Amino acid sequence: MKNVIIFYQMLNRELKSCERLKNKLEIGSKVKAHIFSITYEYDKAILLSKKKEIHMLIVPWVYHDLNYELMQPFVNSNPSIYIANLHHEQIGSKATEPVLLPSSENSKNSVIHFVWGDFFKELLIKTGVREELIYVTGNMRTDIAFEKTENKEDLAKEFDLDLKKEWILYTENRDRVSICDKKEEEHIIYLGLQEEDIPERKAFILNSLNETIKEFNDLPESFFEKYELIYRPHPGSDASKDISNNVKVIYKYTIYDWIKVVDVNIVSGSTTIFESDLAGIPSIVHEPFPYPDRQRTSGLEFYPRISRINDMDESTLLNYINEIAPKKIYERYIGKVDGNSCERVKVSVLSILENGIPNYSANKMKISKKRYLRKHIFQKVTRIVVKTSLLEVVKYPRGAYRQRNEIPYRIMKN
Repeated sequence: MKNVIIFYQMLNRELKSCERLKNKLEIGSKVKAHIFSITYEYDKAILLSKKKEIHMLIVPWVYHDLNYELMQPFVNSNPSIYIANLHHEQIGSKATEPVLLPSSENSKNSVIHFVWGDFFKELLIKTGVREELIYVTGNMRTDIAFEKTENKEDLAKEFDLDLKKEWILYTENRDRVSICDKKEEEHIIYLGLQEEDIPERKAFILNSLNETIKEFNDLPESFFEKYELIYRPHPGSDASKDISNNVKVIYKYTIYDWIKVVDVNIVSGSTTIFESDLAGIPSIVHEPFPYPDRQRTSGLEFYPRISRINDMDESTLLNYINEIAPKKIYERYIGKVDGNSCERVKVSVLSILENGIPNYSANKMKISKKRYLRKHIFQKVTRIVVKTSLLEVVKYPRGAYRQRNEIPYRIMKN
């Protein structure tokens, strides 16, 4: 029996696709897959690796040696282990692209890379990754677009949404940047963001986000007589407390659950525009202020743009339907989308486990015991405050409180 550990980070974004991969790996093969949150269940995964031989570790990201260091307990217990990176973030701006790419030799060539399409494959090769370590599979998360998920009537009832109105989804991604503190800024500089890009990036995003919230609050009642405006914060982030009650702020369910039931998807810089475009849902870019070229997410320049939400009219939607949708812009950025991406990942994993990869080996490196101790304490304390319902009261650990919607056992508890 071959044992595989699958780590995920973002609950709503990644877990369903990881569960789908687990099921596919286990059907008709001698593979047992185990799923853990890399943030909150890392210790449990290490305990498992001491009891069972782990043949492959599938992780959401490995950008640099600090990430690679997290793999060392598994490498030490299982020297012949394979480490595979799902690269859950593969599309950025010119400024943030270096952050998404592996920056150390370990993260480049002591890791197997599953990529969505040629766009990211080309970037990896350019940064020094050996081509034989790259498997083009498509994005596992897009498979859900071909499956029946949440029912619109049930969502309407659960969130008090009017079925007679048109539903607009506003998919946010600026909220994470708006709460980025000095320590996090230093970290993304370490990852590859140019220090001189940070002031422009943060100032622009804060101004843009604040203007959007102001615009939400200024929308006339006549707007809400026609539309339901559903605001979806980025996974792991909280929406501003100042947003009008007319706007439905909803964290629950995956982006695909919502894309299937809405009439329009509006983004500022979110890559979910490719996923709504894939589904044939009118996909609009909202820019209260024009994005600086280096800060605009790659590919968004090809979609219709509005500066005010109220500017969206029939001609905007017809422009998308007649001019944009037929181009299938998404294919360049999220790869082949046919409902079989998870199957391709499965086939690749089984092939690697069966046949190996020439000249591949996971690398051993020194580890920081202090860092592992901090991670262990963080998980223990988080589990205690969640179990005792104190997290909302003490708001500590800070990172756990800020990303409390990503704690798996808290969500199950609720």
